[in-house]
Amino acid sequence: MIAILSVTQGEGHGAETVLLELLRGISDKNAYRIIAVKGSKIAREAALLEYDVRELDVSRDSILHHGRALPALKKQALGCRLIHAWTARGFDPAFLCARSLNIQFSGTLHDHPKAMFHGKFRQRLMRICANRMNALVCVSNATATEARRAQYKDPINVITNGLKDFAPSHPLNQRSPSQSASPKIAFLGMYTAWKGFSIIREWIEELTSPAEWNLYGDVGADVQPLTVGLPDHVRVCGRQSIDRILSDNDLLVHASTHFDPYPTVLLEAACYGRGVIACDLGGASEIVEESVTGFLFKPSEKSKGFGALAHLCESANLREELGRKARERYEKNFQLAQMVEKYECFWASIG
Repeated sequence: MIAILSVTQGEGHGAETVLLELLRGISDKNAYRIIAVKGSKIAREAALLEYDVRELDVSRDSILHHGRALPALKKQALGCRLIHAWTARGFDPAFLCARSLNIQFSGTLHDHPKAMFHGKFRQRLMRICANRMNALVCVSNATATEARRAQYKDPINVITNGLKDFAPSHPLNQRSPSQSASPKIAFLGMYTAWKGFSIIREWIEELTSPAEWNLYGDVGADVQPLTVGLPDHVRVCGRQSIDRILSDNDLLVHASTHFDPYPTVLLEAACYGRGVIACDLGGASEIVEESVTGFLFKPSEKSKGFGALAHLCESANLREELGRKARERYEKNFQLAQMVEKYECFWASIG
């Protein structure tokens, strides 16, 4: 049996979305045990999927609290041959558990190894633990490159994320982008400044073409000042399901100002047949094919991204063509079954 460890509190973000997709795609649920934080979305959803779920009573996502939970973690991992840390913050408890139980240890790196939201000590601890794994997974080639630069040792495996497919009859796949002269533009990332709302705010002010803006996510304290005085054609929508977001909008903008390893939202946009404008900082270029499924720009080239946005706002035919190509690319490269197969082969290879 393989134990998958998630130490994420609450609802989580992109990495947790991908884990749930993986769990939905696995056919032999009896071969896996899910160890997750008590009350978290992962614990709740994995139980609904009928996995063997063991809950960790951890009140904070910190090294100290993970250390205190180690005795419970060891009990929960008994009988497993391997423990896999789903995110970097789980590397240290998974490593200590594996060493104590004398079992195999692996993990997935979803972040830049020197991401700003990991402190210096955490970054060092991540590297130390990763270099003691039997094998490491990175979610993109860009992430693997940065891991090697940060002195992470091979073997490093790249397994790109995938998403569940929708039947051709699904209404979200039937709907074509709006043919009106006033497209609806979605931005997901209001919860933190590094997702790039400062860029989006500039674009809102500069765009002269008719358009409606819909901004999603709980508004973070570092973003709140930028929401003051927004025009009437801009709505702050809070949290919404990705189904609702991508069915209500014609175009998606992604403007992360820091390395974004493999943006889940770009996969979701491709799945729903939506063209995108995305910041090329991290793994975005491994999802978006330039001028075919969307447009890419560097943070230092905001004008390039804005130019693409203005062009798309004026061309419903181009929006529709990008969306169609994005859907085709999703079907070929990003389906859930491919990710599931690669993870199962990865774990099977760890003797």
